[in-house]
Amino acid sequence: MEKSEIYSEFQKLETNEEKAAFCKRMSGTTKHLNINWDGLAEVWSGNKPWPGKTVQEPEEEDDETWAKSYVDPVGQVDQEKPLTQEELDALL
Repeated sequence: MEKSEIYSEFQKLETNEEKAAFCKRMSGTTKHLNINWDGLAEVWSGNKPWPGKTVQEPEEEDDETWAKSYVDPVGQVDQEKPLTQEELDALL
């Protein structure tokens, strides 16, 4: 079964008992979807509470954080390699 088929069949169910029974029937049949049908059946039957929603707050970035990691390649030269005469003339 594909997700769309499961969804349409599940939407036809009206009571929580029907939904719990559906989840129990589906347990083990759709391993490729990685759905915890047993956990859903427990929730729909009222044996377990719905899990709470957890929200991760984004970390606040310091204004200077990006500046510390930014490297400006303009004007960089190999420290070991001396400038050629043409490069010296171009700088002057």
